[in-house]
Amino acid sequence: MIMGDDNSNSSKKCETNKFDVIIIGGGMAGLAAANHLLKNGIENFVILEARKRIGGRIISIPMKNHKVELGANWIHGVLGNPIFEIAMANNLVNIINIPKPHKVIAATEDGKQVPFGVLHEIHEAYVCFLRRCEEYFLCQYLPPPDIHSVGEHINLEATIYLERLPSSEEKKLRRLIFDCLLKRETCISGCNTMDEIDLLELGSYTELQGGNIMIPTGYSSILEPMTKNIAPEKILLDHPVKKIIWDSDQHDSRNLDDMGEESEDSDQTVIEDVSKATTSEKAVQPSEDASTAEGAQKPKKKHSSYVEVNCENEKTFYA
Repeated sequence: MIMGDDNSNSSKKCETNKFDVIIIGGGMAGLAAANHLLKNGIENFVILEARKRIGGRIISIPMKNHKVELGANWIHGVLGNPIFEIAMANNLVNIINIPKPHKVIAATEDGKQVPFGVLHEIHEAYVCFLRRCEEYFLCQYLPPPDIHSVGEHINLEATIYLERLPSSEEKKLRRLIFDCLLKRETCISGCNTMDEIDLLELGSYTELQGGNIMIPTGYSSILEPMTKNIAPEKILLDHPVKKIIWDSDQHDSRNLDDMGEESEDSDQTVIEDVSKATTSEKAVQPSEDASTAEGAQKPKKKHSSYVEVNCENEKTFYA
């Protein structure tokens, strides 16, 4: 009697947690995936977000009458940038707004202001050195011997540049500016030091044109249009994923070699084009006789799910 009830509840729970698509992460990529599914008529999906909020790197906190950005701050580039297009479509930015002029000030540790001419000189040299680093990827050049990272290359260029100066004080000041610019670059590249950035891959980064745009109401404002068409019950917060089990035996169109090793960082696509998958299955249908023979050798299995997703809160989802 109790066993029967448990099985019934387990069956209902399995059906409740079964979806066509499971999206892991409620950042911009996950929300964009959900909107893509909705536009194509696929509504049986769920978003599993580890944090207690959506947005990923996008997070703003109120402070008196202002919003303070703790994550993403700028829309980098205008041309071909889908984030900018969403912001424009929802009146979050105004392209004709003229940015307020700003003044750059640099000071030494003792509070003395660095002459703007010196700051401008070193910044121009630094940008030139950084562009040279990009050329190794773009032009397939070979770097100097024993130089493998962006940090090593720029430090080499800076040392050669500073050797021409006669005064040690001038060298020291300019060296400090170079070091400051390199530290700033780590914030852009997302690393602890530029020595971690591969010199041969720097030029692979594509920078969109149009400058950097701020959203006056805060970057988190972009989340509202991204979630307005997604039902709240489809976004599950505080659901960190612990494990993904790809069961190749339960999917006739995939074999073990395609699936690879079980991993939390799978290379399998989260979104599968259902219409294409159906077409592919029809396209590979054998003749009737061949189908009968094949069926005799290997009967087709019918299982309720192909993928199992386990969360740290002991909840399990199937797709």
